[in-house]
Amino acid sequence: MMMCGFYVCCFFSFSEIGFAETEIETAGRSYEEIWQVFKPGSGTKDSDPNVYVYTPEFAKRFRMPAKWVSTDLKGADAVAFRVVPAYSSCGWGGDASACRTDEVRCEMDIYFDHKRNPLPWDQRYPEIWADRYGSSSHFIPAPFREDRLPKRPNDHFFARYSPFVDPKTGQGLWWDGGYKNEIGYGGIFMSLISYDREIFAGVALVVMAGGCGKPADALWLSSSNDLYQQQKSVAFKWVTLPDTNE
Repeated sequence: MMMCGFYVCCFFSFSEIGFAETEIETAGRSYEEIWQVFKPGSGTKDSDPNVYVYTPEFAKRFRMPAKWVSTDLKGADAVAFRVVPAYSSCGWGGDASACRTDEVRCEMDIYFDHKRNPLPWDQRYPEIWADRYGSSSHFIPAPFREDRLPKRPNDHFFARYSPFVDPKTGQGLWWDGGYKNEIGYGGIFMSLISYDREIFAGVALVVMAGGCGKPADALWLSSSNDLYQQQKSVAFKWVTLPDTNE
């Protein structure tokens, strides 16, 4: 794939890119007040399906419960994990009516403070990217918007969809993750599905989704497809997740 000099110049300008100084607001009512306090006549409330972990600073700013604070979370400010229904799959054994209706997928929201955990955004990509899977556009046979995105030196499958770029090499970066246990190392089958460069003032959101297997203990942003044990030395950014067995 041709490496365009103009692209490389754009990538090198990353160090000059910044978000406008924004007055950082704090939450009004707390999470508990909004979602966990019920009064006669107040009606119903949505049930939060997420499992959270976040830093003390995130909890203080957004008035989130102290019970989900962890000092073991490194490289990100908050993570929310949930299991949601997936589309039924039909055609098992070649029979169009043979459908599996109990399928689920796992989603993970990762929040990054612009100052504490800045991300290397490719400024030619949209500021907000919506998940196609949850809308009818997933089923409409039209060309994907992804095919009209700027091309980069290593635009294979994962890098092509990612809004992150290495400011030194101009290569696309993508999120991946994995775990290690007494047997060895393993990967997670999740990938980027949506993002918002500033979902809250001074905070970015990255959303990953995929299969519900062994929980990851680390996530990384990298231009390399290396395995877990090599990524720690080559990844552009590394996120350490708390031990889920604790």
